Amino acid sequence: MPKSIVHGIVLSALKYGESSLIVTLYTNELGRLPVIVSVSSSSKKAIQPLLTPLSVVEAQVFDTKKSAMKRLTDFRLEYVFRSVPFDMMKRSVAIFLADLFFHASQDSVPDESVFLFMRQSVEALDQDVSGVENFHLLIMFNLARLLGFAPDTGDDHNPYFDMVDGSFKSHHPLHSNILVGEQLELWKLLCRTNIDSLADLSLSADQRQILLDILEKYYSYHLPQFKPLKSRKVLKDVLR
Repeated sequence: MPKSIVHGIVLSALKYGESSLIVTLYTNELGRLPVIVSVSSSSKKAIQPLLTPLSVVEAQVFDTKKSAMKRLTDFRLEYVFRSVPFDMMKRSVAIFLADLFFHASQDSVPDESVFLFMRQSVEALDQDVSGVENFHLLIMFNLARLLGFAPDTGDDHNPYFDMVDGSFKSHHPLHSNILVGEQLELWKLLCRTNIDSLADLSLSADQRQILLDILEKYYSYHLPQFKPLKSRKVLKDVLR
């Protein structure tokens, strides 16, 4: 059976049958990749990293004749978490980011810059990032740039932001998919934020939800396959 080595980030793990999992990785070599993993009673503890969202692994996968999916036979951790699994807020953000990366990525479309961005995001979250309660907003905003629909942050003195065109406008567009008022002001704040100024982004829980609503809508306009993220509820409960 042909085998290959991939470097990936765990996005999801679902039970498959009585003794298997379907684990979805975003890999540097093959893009988003679902793999079958056999689980025995003796291996349950060993595969724990494959059940942990955003684990970074090097994995050996095989093509099988019985399934269109590859089978994962061995892996090792490439990055060992030091805080995410033990910090409720970071763990909730990690679940959200894994959900985001899963729904925003496409099957079998490798992109090294996207993979590196995801990996750097994982490591930044695990380390001493300031403003962790807003980290997911910045990551979601910046990921749009890599996926090809970056918001144009110039001309932010204009009174409208066109969600379809992705830019600030001096006149009302010929549609209603725009940001004005409080939504526009919050969007401007996010546009001006980077990782170094993240701690200075002072938002209430309600404002955080408004920005997340905006980002989800923005993604839905530009990615046909993008669906509302179910992990939002967990994150909302933790970030109250």
